[in-house]
Amino acid sequence: KRPKRVFWHYDFSKKTMVEQIGECTYIYGSWDFLFGCWVKPHKNARPKEIIPNWGLMNENGSWNESDLAFRKRHRKVDAKRSIKCRRHERAAYIAYLSTIPRPIRTLVSPFESYAWLLLDMIWQVPEFAYFLDEEIFNGSQQYVFACLALSKAETLSRTARRDLTQCIMTSKRAVLLSRLAAISNSKKTLRLINKLGDRPCRHGTYLGLMNFLNEDPSSKELLHAGTISPSAVALLNGFPSGFVTPNLVRFVLEDPDDCEILCRYDEYEAGSGFRTVINIFPELSPDWQNRIRSSLRSVQSGDMLPDWGERWAQRLTEAIRFPPPPFTATSHLIPLATAKAVRQESQAMQNCVSRMIGRVMAGEIYFYNWDGPEPATVMIEKSPGSSWRFEEAHGFDNQPLQSQTIDYIENVIESALDRKSPASS
Repeated sequence: KRPKRVFWHYDFSKKTMVEQIGECTYIYGSWDFLFGCWVKPHKNARPKEIIPNWGLMNENGSWNESDLAFRKRHRKVDAKRSIKCRRHERAAYIAYLSTIPRPIRTLVSPFESYAWLLLDMIWQVPEFAYFLDEEIFNGSQQYVFACLALSKAETLSRTARRDLTQCIMTSKRAVLLSRLAAISNSKKTLRLINKLGDRPCRHGTYLGLMNFLNEDPSSKELLHAGTISPSAVALLNGFPSGFVTPNLVRFVLEDPDDCEILCRYDEYEAGSGFRTVINIFPELSPDWQNRIRSSLRSVQSGDMLPDWGERWAQRLTEAIRFPPPPFTATSHLIPLATAKAVRQESQAMQNCVSRMIGRVMAGEIYFYNWDGPEPATVMIEKSPGSSWRFEEAHGFDNQPLQSQTIDYIENVIESALDRKSPASS
């Protein structure tokens, strides 16, 4: 069977470069006429301006021949391109990019998905090229990237992008960031975002850094850091409110990869106790929370966190009280009525139910062990109407159960709930 081929056409002129693949057409306006990119999904559609996020250029500002970039432009095309098509593509894009001054291309090309957006800002406000160059030289380009991410600049109209460019260049920086993020910011924020490296970060990284700085007393430790990785920001914002201590911030900044592994370990792996403590923490009494924080402050290195977590997980699972089960043991279903029982089930069945102990304590879910011919861990969930219902059941290592087993478990649960035993009241 011969591979399907698709219609293609490339046309370069002084004003535009046109790429048509199948029904989809991209129109690139030249730098010397009207710079921009417009797309027509089909022949009769009106052109719509877009901000390309595929890699048109390599880091030297030259055309980047990439099948991945082509697939991003033409997601619906499932056909083999001929050698002639590829040659025309190469010639058209090289000719088009050559119309953009090389110093400008090399200035923006390292910033990947933002490259086209930065070209647009420079074309609309030429002095922005000098501004951006100065920011890069001073190591403060993260201010520009933060403004672009927080404003979702790629979604703005052409006029709004020009206005944003002017604001980035002329506004007081902390004030502009505060307006774009809807969070109060200061010069401390500027110091911190400049520690995020020299490449653009995601919207959530900037917002997460600002939130942590404003809301957590331990955020002062960030000011002493040499660099801050986006993964460290995500980790710090993932801890429950009130859990973070100054030394924990240092451990995360020093080795975010190890801390990330520690936080996502499954129950049957070493270090899982730390994850259990994190999950239980929000549901604990203020007295227990204070004890945990006080103990955590005494940990001297990140290497000691796994053992610390195991000790506290064991202590908590023996001391805290679970809510009563929605129904008592019945027909092969045994309620896991203590945190210790949930942890033991997690170890025995090699699943991650211990991560959800906090939800059990909050009264949202409950776990049962099914000791029938096909052993399983069963979860029931409380619906918005305050009634319990079967949610899911899995075998060893989260293996799927036979459909008849699931049906039988669900029937047993429904019958038990219908009887309205005193334990479910």
